[in-house]
Order: sequence, then C-alpha cells, then structure tokens
Amino acid sequence: MIPVYAPAGMSTRISRALQSSGIEVIVTRDWPEFERRCRSVSTCVLLVECLGLEVGHLSFARLSDRASRALRTVLVTRKDADNARCLNGLSFDDVVWFCEAERVLAGVLKRSGHVDRLGQLADCIDAEIELPPTLRRALATACRQRPPMRTVQSLAAAAGGMPRSTLNTQWRRAFGIRSAFRLQDFVGAVLLLRANERHVDGCKWTAVAAEMGVHHHTLNRIARRLAGASLAGLTSTRCDELVSMLHGKIAGRRFHPFCD
Repeated sequence: MIPVYAPAGMSTRISRALQSSGIEVIVTRDWPEFERRCRSVSTCVLLVECLGLEVGHLSFARLSDRASRALRTVLVTRKDADNARCLNGLSFDDVVWFCEAERVLAGVLKRSGHVDRLGQLADCIDAEIELPPTLRRALATACRQRPPMRTVQSLAAAAGGMPRSTLNTQWRRAFGIRSAFRLQDFVGAVLLLRANERHVDGCKWTAVAAEMGVHHHTLNRIARRLAGASLAGLTSTRCDELVSMLHGKIAGRRFHPFCD
C-alpha cells in the first residue's frame, strides 16, 4: 500500500483514479504519520499544491534528499513558475502536475520498480553546478516531468517563465554555439524516451502519441533523427544509446562562464 501525503480535499479524485487502476493507497494529511508509513514501503506520493509553503519544512527537505533515503518519492504539484523555481535544490524520482495526475500517475507508480534512466540524468544535471541555475533547473525538471514537455517554450516556463530565446542562448553558450545538438533536440529526446516507456507498458504508438499531445508521425521523426530508427525499430538498446548520448552531452559540455 502506497502512502500519500495530501492536505484535506486534495486527494479524492486522484486516489479514486489510482484505486480504479488497481493501486492501493493510504492517504493522510498528518506528516508524522506519513513519515512513519514511509519507513516500511519503497514508494510514496506527495501531493503539494504550493511548494513554497513546504520547502522550508526540514522533514520535507529531508524526504526529497536522495542521498539520505532509498525511498522512491513521487511529487504531485501545481504547474506554475513558482513551483518550478522551488524544485531547484529538491530531488524527486518523478514530478507529475496536478492537471495530469488522474491520467498519468497510475502509470508512473506501476513503473516505480524500474530504473528511471531520465531520473538519473536529472540527478547528473543537478550536480552540474557550472550550468546557469535556470538552465539546470529547466533541464532537470524536463527529465523528471510526466507527461514530458513537448516544446522549448514549455521548458522556458519551467525555468521560471523566461523567454525561450534566453534559454536557447544559455544552452548554446553552455554546450557550444556550433553544436549540432540543439535545445529542442534535448526536449525531443526526453519526449521520445518517455513515450517509449508507455509503449513498453503495452500502449500502441498512436495512443502514446495522443497521450503525449503530439502526432505519432512527430514521434517517428524524432526517433529517426535522434535514435537512428523508426518507432517500429526503436529497441531498448537504441533507447539506452540515446540516454548515454544525453549523459555524454551533459558531461562533455563546453562551458562559457556568464551571468545567469
């Protein structure tokens, strides 16, 4: 049974959606009780509408610290610039927006026993302290968010609402002005990898694309450009190679110092 921390009135629809998917949850608004239940499970869920009211809570910060726990923690929060800023410095295995939770949270929890390769990439990005904070925050959030972002504009919103041209400039200065791998390619790679997770779960590509908010032809173009295969030929090996490539891009960047 998965413990869910949620203030009164916030969890009813989400818990019903989870239970209808065969996932047993126990909802509490008492933090000490939630922490006690977390000691005997491998996965927990936090429903927090406004992160700014919680990040100062030492217990909340400790729970979000991967270094001090083996607990898989899924955060469900409101999609806005303030919450995106607050995510900087906190580490969760997955971040799901409230507006999408009824549709995608069950799938996230059913995969909770699997290694989240993009979550690991997000941790690597968080550790790249030389990256501009807004760019680092946006890239890490993109890796953790479900459903994934589709555009650089949505990535810019996750960076606190900055213009996408500014975020593109930060990317080029961090990874090389002449780099063939663009910021929109990063967004496309994350989108494709998240889409493949849903396909592996048994969803047809057309259904996966609809869930992601794109046409399946778009996913196919991304797969051919970044993974060197069509969707039909997108094997786990191809996806592993794509993740490794992303890790390489982050680790091998050419940093040009500038003010954020």
